[in-house]
Amino acid sequence: MSLGADKNLTDLPIELPSLVFSQLWNRDIKSLRLTCTFLKEIARLRLNRVFLSANPTNIDVFYSIANHNTFRKEITEIIYDDARFASFYGIREFFPDEIDEDAWTDSIKVARSERPDHIARTKQINSQPPLKICCQYYQDLLQQQDEVLISRSDEEAFIFGLEQFPALKRVTITPAAHGWLYAPLYETHMIRAFPYGFNYLIPRGWPIHGNLHMPPSAGLWEDMTEREKGQWRGFRIITRALAQVEHNISELIIDVNQLPTELNCTIFNNPCEEYNNLVTILSKPGLRRLDLSLIVGGQEHFGWPAFRDGYIRRALSKAKDLEHFSLSATLEADPSASLRSTVPGGGGSMAHFIPLQSVFPVLEWPNLQ
Repeated sequence: MSLGADKNLTDLPIELPSLVFSQLWNRDIKSLRLTCTFLKEIARLRLNRVFLSANPTNIDVFYSIANHNTFRKEITEIIYDDARFASFYGIREFFPDEIDEDAWTDSIKVARSERPDHIARTKQINSQPPLKICCQYYQDLLQQQDEVLISRSDEEAFIFGLEQFPALKRVTITPAAHGWLYAPLYETHMIRAFPYGFNYLIPRGWPIHGNLHMPPSAGLWEDMTEREKGQWRGFRIITRALAQVEHNISELIIDVNQLPTELNCTIFNNPCEEYNNLVTILSKPGLRRLDLSLIVGGQEHFGWPAFRDGYIRRALSKAKDLEHFSLSATLEADPSASLRSTVPGGGGSMAHFIPLQSVFPVLEWPNLQ
C-alpha cells in the first residue's frame, strides 16, 4: 500500500490501520508499538485471557496484568495449566558435567518423535540446545515448581485475579496446555519463555495411561491419599476458590483436548469437599456454561454409582441458568460390546445402559440452548 509522497500513516482513517492490526499476533503488535508514539497509541494489545500455573513466570505475568489499570479490565478468561513437570530417571541428581545423556534421551524420545510437519516446528527441531542445557533448564523448572507448590502462590494469585478482573467470565482448567512438542495447545507465558528449540518431556498433569489410547481407571476418591488427590491439584484449588470467593464467573470449562485423562468421576459417588465445592459453584446465579470431562474406567464393575446414585444429577440441577452443558468420558473399548452380548458385565449387557434423564436434569435448565 502506497500513501503517496505527501501522505503519511497519520493521515489514514483510524479504522484502516486498526483493521490491519487486528490481523497481527500480539508479539508483532508489541514490536510495532515501539516504532513511534502514534503507533503506540493506536496499536492496542489484545489481552482478553491470562494464564496461570505452578510456575513463577506465569504467576509474575499474571500479577503484572492484574495490577495494570487498563489491561486488567479487558481480561475475560483465566486459563489454569494443571500439568506439572515430573521428576524422572534420577534427573534431580544430574549435573551439567555428569549428565547421563542416554537416560535423558530415553525420557524425551516420545516428544522427539513428533512429525515435523510445520515449518516453525522444523526450525525448532533443528535448533535444539545441547542436552545438558535442556536438562539444566528442566531442573530449574522443577525447582521453581516445588517452591510454588510449597508457597501456594498460584492459588493466591488466582484469588487476587478474581478481585482484579471486572470483566472475567470464564475459567478454563486444562492438563493439556503443553500439547505436543513445539505445538502447545496454549502458549502460556512460561512456554513462550522456553529457550528456542527446548526439548522436554511433555507434562500431562492428570492420570494418563502409558498408552494414550487406553484411559486410566477411576480409583475411589474416598480411599485416595492427599498425595493421590494432588494429581488434580489445580482443579481442587480453583473450585475451592470459586466456591469461597465472590465472583462473576459464568463459564467453567474442563479442557482435556481429547486426551484420555479427566477428572475422577468418583467424586460424585458420595459428598466430599470437591463435590460440595462444585455444588456451591453451580448454585450461584449466572452460571451459563459447564464443560465436564470424567474418568469412568472401573465404574462398569461396580454398577456405575457415580451416575446412578443421583449425586451428579443433584449437583447439576443447581445450575438453574445453564445454557450450555458438555460431558465427555473416556472408557476403554469392551471386546464383548456387541448389543447382543449376554456376557455378564459385558458391554452389551443392559446393566450398563443408563437413562440420560437420570444424569441430566434438563427440566431444571429452562434456558438450555
